Amino acid sequence: MLVWGSNNAHIENENITAKAIYGFSYGNNDNAKKGERVTYKKISKYWYVVSGFNGNNIFYEKALLRKSNTQSVHFYIEYPEDKRDIYDPVVVEISKSLKLL
Repeated sequence: MLVWGSNNAHIENENITAKAIYGFSYGNNDNAKKGERVTYKKISKYWYVVSGFNGNNIFYEKALLRKSNTQSVHFYIEYPEDKRDIYDPVVVEISKSLKLL
């Protein structure tokens, strides 16, 4: 599990969106990141969620973008598919708790 924040000052466009942040991670190909196979993706102006498979593991990533476009927070977890019953409820709770302060 990884949780991190990012200062997006290096991005010169003041109108940066979550779609652009998603593009930095996944490019134009949903499967470009570490060989992952994306099976779910939802992108809004200020957040995105993506999940799928990496081999026999499930991955989930959520990112929130501050409306001022200068900062984002990210949550990523990967876990064995056969442990889905254990991890899925935990992922839901962590995802709901992710906030920009």
